[in-house]
Amino acid sequence: MPFDFLKDLPSLTDTATAENEALLDSLHAGHAHAATKLALRCQERGGTPAQVFEWLLVAAARGDPAAAELVALAHLDGNAVTRDAARARRWLAFAAGRGNDAAANRLGIACERGEGGPQDFAEAAAWYARATAVGNGHAALNLARMYAYGRGVRSSPATAYLLALIACSWGVENAAELRDRLAAILPGETATRVQARAAAWRPMAH
Repeated sequence: MPFDFLKDLPSLTDTATAENEALLDSLHAGHAHAATKLALRCQERGGTPAQVFEWLLVAAARGDPAAAELVALAHLDGNAVTRDAARARRWLAFAAGRGNDAAANRLGIACERGEGGPQDFAEAAAWYARATAVGNGHAALNLARMYAYGRGVRSSPATAYLLALIACSWGVENAAELRDRLAAILPGETATRVQARAAAWRPMAH
């Protein structure tokens, strides 16, 4: 069977439960999320970071965007694997391209900082916008800063204010500071109009 080697991982040999077997069967059938669940079970049962990473890598390679994001973060942090920002950026792009908004936000950060590849403010703003559109508040704050300082986009205090208000509505830490600074420089009528837009704004469905 194509995934027999997985049964040899220490995390599963202790107790081959029916649930483990069901997850392995699901993985054999091509369901990537089964490997992600096995990674979580491995972690819960005290598996090493390297063992958990093995499962996440299997899931990511089979197309699970949540697992791909975690693989990317492991490469960024050097957790269980050698730190490799370039590889992390590729995994973030893989996950973001499959609709993972947290990965899209983190990829925006990588592009903005030049982690694992060229620094590209316009690309960073595009990834922040993509994550914001589906409801990622941290991406909304990051994009607000881009508009506030004109990084990768044309400077627009009103747009930055709108995004900061949205981030605040989602309880993002530090968003209020930027919101208040922008409110202080906008004409009152403009601020009121933007506040109405923020109140009416809703994220797109994933």
